[in-house]
Amino acid sequence: MTKIKRRLLPLALAVIFFILPFAESSLAYLTDTEATVNVMTVGSVKIEQNESQRKFDSSGNTLGLEPYTDSGKILQPTVGSELFLYYSKFPDGSLTSQSEASPYRFLSNSAGESLPLPVDKIVTVKNTGNVPAYVRTIFAFEAPEGMDRIPSDSANEAGEKKPGWTIVYNDDFGGNDSDWKWTFFDDHRFEMATTNAEESKFIIAVAEYQKPLEANEETIPSLLQYYFNRRTNDLTKFGDSLEIYAMTQAVQADGFENANQAFTEAFGQVEWDGYEFKNVPWDQKISQTP
Repeated sequence: MTKIKRRLLPLALAVIFFILPFAESSLAYLTDTEATVNVMTVGSVKIEQNESQRKFDSSGNTLGLEPYTDSGKILQPTVGSELFLYYSKFPDGSLTSQSEASPYRFLSNSAGESLPLPVDKIVTVKNTGNVPAYVRTIFAFEAPEGMDRIPSDSANEAGEKKPGWTIVYNDDFGGNDSDWKWTFFDDHRFEMATTNAEESKFIIAVAEYQKPLEANEETIPSLLQYYFNRRTNDLTKFGDSLEIYAMTQAVQADGFENANQAFTEAFGQVEWDGYEFKNVPWDQKISQTP
């Protein structure tokens, strides 16, 4: 089985869009007797994209979360039963296992033990500004031809997982009451303009937070883990490393009915127009693969 060192390149960038009030005159008003300055606080949209992973003790028990690092991580196909282990997160950052569903869930085996082969990639967004904002994170998952994303509930006729890669993420599917709504563009490859290599092909996904993110509030994770299904036995298409890009955008919530309207106005919707991707925050080649 081929071992591949996984090098993730998260873009720790937040694209900020903000609207400031404009007036024909200055915000400083003068009286007949003295100069009086009326100070008005500017509403600033500021966000922070955070990436973390679970922290374990020497016995493999989950302690909490720590900043994400891609140092020394190896991705191999997972083995055994694929179940989920759920955790509650407490204000001090600690995690405690629980049986009921929560936003912090990770792949585990039938014994309820965390599997070592998936890699944690826990992405959240925090509003560090002073006004409510809508946020969305756009992902680009490296996906050479023949290496497709397989939904976690997808199986072949024999009931085994198909070859490919899978992510653990929060979405509003299957009755899961999540604030994230994902859109995947699995049928088309995005080709980075920065390289001519086979590894330059990516699958685009958009995770849109459906409610305004209040000042000093942090989202639940959009993405939690990445792993190869157990029938994936050819990883040579990735070369020596695998890349995932993530960029978060934000727009003020005031004045918009919902997140979709806000992003349509501010950045435009990410879409495939039959020839190329529109409103993706990375440069792409002119010629696209259908």
